[in-house]
Amino acid sequence: MNEALAVLPPINPLYWIAAISPIIVLFVLMLYFRWGARRAGPVSWIIAVLVGVFAFGADETVISVASAKGMWVALWVSYIIWPALLIYQLMKKVGALEEIQDKFRSLSESRILQLLVVGWVFPSFLQGVTGFGTPVAVTAPLLLGMGFSPLIAAATPLVGHAWAVTFGSLGSSYHAARLVTELTPAESAGFANWAALLLSITCLLTGFVIAYMYKGFNGLKKGFPAALILGVTMGGVLNLTVRLEPSVASFVSGIVGLGVGYLLTK
Repeated sequence: MNEALAVLPPINPLYWIAAISPIIVLFVLMLYFRWGARRAGPVSWIIAVLVGVFAFGADETVISVASAKGMWVALWVSYIIWPALLIYQLMKKVGALEEIQDKFRSLSESRILQLLVVGWVFPSFLQGVTGFGTPVAVTAPLLLGMGFSPLIAAATPLVGHAWAVTFGSLGSSYHAARLVTELTPAESAGFANWAALLLSITCLLTGFVIAYMYKGFNGLKKGFPAALILGVTMGGVLNLTVRLEPSVASFVSGIVGLGVGYLLTK
């Protein structure tokens, strides 16, 4: 191993800069110049091709295969996003969004508690059932309709449902990891238990982060009791459920969290 590493050429920082330059250009064009993806994407692809040819010596075969692979990955991402948007549009057409907004808004006058229940617990429950972008696609418009800022409405469910991903989508991520690593039943149980322990800590921290994002330390101070109760409850249920059936761990934790959140609003 050491002999193999010794014959490798020294790493040139310019290669790192060249490799990441298409991504930097994409971000600058979209965030600073406000370009749409239709304009910024092709420009970034052209820069990537130029970097590949002149910096790394890629030929037409490498460029073609890399571009085709990128298009294939984009199709898979679209496959995840489109159903989530479809669910959102269906809920909007039938008036479900407005009804859910009114119900959540009437639960409590505390804005921080509304945010924790709708932006943290509710998307965690959705992640346990569906996943694949649905928690964010459904929850962000709800928060926006409840009067929260666009930034908070978008960021809160993104952060809020993260801890529920491993055992979400009815355990698809957990089972995929278990099958790929070819774990035995005993090893799978150990993996699930340790993952649940670490994710329960993440769950608790997620509530504190959301409270801080909303109103800084003042929001953390006001939301600390509710975030503590909800985080400990959902984390504890997660650890108990994985010992029975990991596939429904996030789902059950989300249901219990919604029940506890309802009691807190009363």
